[in-house]
Amino acid sequence: MPRLGGEADKFGNRYESLWAVDAVLDLVDDEQYVEITFEAIGDEAAGVEFFRTTRSGAREYHSIKRQQPDGNWTISRLAQEISPGGRSILRDLTRKIETGAEGVFSSGTSATELEELTERARASDSIQEFRQRISGSGQLSGRFYGPIVDICGDDTAAYVALRRLRVRTKNEPELTKDVERRVRAMFRMSNGDPTDPTAVRLLVADFVTQKLGAQLTVDSFLSHLRGHGVLPLRLAGNGPVGQLIERLNRLYLNEVDRLLINQARIDRLESTAACTVLLDKGKSVMLEGPAGDGKTCVMAQVIDQLTEQGVPCLVLRLDRLNEYDHSAQMVGTRRGLPESPAITLGEFAGDRPSVLCIDQLDALSIVSARQQSAWDAFNELLDEVESYPNMRILFACRSFDLEQDAQLRALASDASRIERMPIGLLDEDTIQAAIAASGIEAALLSGAQLRILSIPLHLYLYLETSNSGKVDFASKGDLFDAFWNYKESRVESLAGQSSVWPRAVDVLCDAMSQRETLVAPLYVMDEYREARTAMASEAVIYAQDDYIRFFHEAFFDYAFARGFLRANSDLVGWLVSDKQHLFRRSQVRQVLAFLRGREQDRARYLQTLKDLLAHEGIRFHIKKLVLDWLHSLPDPTQDEWLVVEALEEQLGGHRWSVVHNSVAWFDVLHEMNRWESWLLADADQIDRAIRLMGAPDVFSARSAVVSGLIAPFRGHSDEWRGRLLWLVQVGYGYTSPEMEDLALALIADGTLD
Repeated sequence: MPRLGGEADKFGNRYESLWAVDAVLDLVDDEQYVEITFEAIGDEAAGVEFFRTTRSGAREYHSIKRQQPDGNWTISRLAQEISPGGRSILRDLTRKIETGAEGVFSSGTSATELEELTERARASDSIQEFRQRISGSGQLSGRFYGPIVDICGDDTAAYVALRRLRVRTKNEPELTKDVERRVRAMFRMSNGDPTDPTAVRLLVADFVTQKLGAQLTVDSFLSHLRGHGVLPLRLAGNGPVGQLIERLNRLYLNEVDRLLINQARIDRLESTAACTVLLDKGKSVMLEGPAGDGKTCVMAQVIDQLTEQGVPCLVLRLDRLNEYDHSAQMVGTRRGLPESPAITLGEFAGDRPSVLCIDQLDALSIVSARQQSAWDAFNELLDEVESYPNMRILFACRSFDLEQDAQLRALASDASRIERMPIGLLDEDTIQAAIAASGIEAALLSGAQLRILSIPLHLYLYLETSNSGKVDFASKGDLFDAFWNYKESRVESLAGQSSVWPRAVDVLCDAMSQRETLVAPLYVMDEYREARTAMASEAVIYAQDDYIRFFHEAFFDYAFARGFLRANSDLVGWLVSDKQHLFRRSQVRQVLAFLRGREQDRARYLQTLKDLLAHEGIRFHIKKLVLDWLHSLPDPTQDEWLVVEALEEQLGGHRWSVVHNSVAWFDVLHEMNRWESWLLADADQIDRAIRLMGAPDVFSARSAVVSGLIAPFRGHSDEWRGRLLWLVQVGYGYTSPEMEDLALALIADGTLD
């Protein structure tokens, strides 16, 4: 016989229906529950939407209210009579739990007072301790000794009732997303295809409506789903899913191991520190540093340590994503997982701590623009991680991209949830030991060369190349050149073909450039099969799943720039004839870096730099990339500033971003006497110079120089009094003795009054 229309309509409320579906999913996913009854008949139904029974026979009653129109659910509102006979939301729930049952109040509107009282009650071992916990809050104490004690009869009964109550606050959109995410993780169609989570959710809700008043068990529920071609897929446990996770992690670790220096890992302190933060502090970690500094190796060591400790982890490289990875689910299923990486790991780990490892985060950067299309899938992954309270994320990202990309910078700036961990350089003892293990005389290397080799990638290039004899180098560009020449000889010897190396490399670079991605289909090198095999043997390229890539992104950058310039291509002409998509940004940067690193190309570099910044056909995002790149240079030169300075008409105020808060650029401008001339210019230029000198890094590192520049202007004018006042107050207390002396002098003469 159908239930009364009013009851069915009541349960048809979308918000209540979502909690009902969530509860039914618990039958499958949480073994402590054995049955659920929705809209029971008689007193059992008073004030609650459903109750469920545990294996021990205990009951758990659920009261669900979508929202409180006037705002927060106060204790007074919850205790307010809703019908004759003294019934109220709170009274109905407390009556249910008088017999030892549990109670749950769920709403899209928060019930802060009730939640605070229940948490303090559960944290107390006795009524006496609870009284102490609420004594400091007149509001909570008043709510407890007022409405709650009135409903329960005495304070002891009220304390017991609060210990048995839980409050859940979740709005409808969040609840819908969580429920459908659970559906995706728990079920598959009978043919193995992923489910439509919305369709399955509605199917479950319809099943609940059909079973109002009846006891619903897991068997009856699964039988109903099977009738619609939906089958359960429990991900938790150590079965096939664990093997899939292990396989992906092993593939990643094998790639890392192929490029180990001397085929041995260099223990990095950051790996142990990262594990401590992830597991003991319960925060995510952002590994950051320049390209080639060993972030991936640190991540690999973290994965090993987590695995040894039995902590489930899953690694994902964002530079491997392509246009088909348009959702988190696709990212997972295209890599052989039953669901998205976050859901797969979360369901596999259950209540255990787990770590999702995301390498090459900079692939999403607007600066590198390697995988801009993957932002939607990435954000979906982050959202999914939120559903697993014990899951943390280990990121690895290049510092330049982290600082220049607003979205990445915002992600890393949440200090309450993410700890940033810079990767340190290799110390001299480690470098010397690695070189000695290779049989090379380390003593012959200068201090400058050892500093270059403190970047692990550079050390790898050096040791790999030194197999053929002594390598002279004064820059990282020299190391890449030597590596290129060495691998050219090796590959052409193995392939049995001369002059094939540059052509094979160019083919792969062109394919990646045209596709605007860091991987290319294996077939693009079909005309160079022997060379492809030799390049793989020499660990220059890596092939997987019919795709191919270079061993390191930095080598792609180098190889593209070398081939581009070898063909005598014009960078500006190439860009003007192109759509200038974001992917071109990194290529522009690498061509400039290639030219800049070679003294014989200095004139061409400066002319290219000028043409890029001046040409009207170059889109602004490219020009901004060039300006940001110039800003990041550790060793800027006077002739580079002369190029920028001469383009006032084309760049306007943007040219000042090159020198803003850069100590290196401050020094260059000081050598050129620009600060002195600007302080004698018009008011706008003076004010700009003062702001630039007051930037935090510059002021902290060069306040002695700044004090000498501005001291002559004491007592010059009211305008200068204001400038000196601002500048000294900006940095007073953490600057040089010279600046402190100037500040004291300004106090003495009344300037700072």
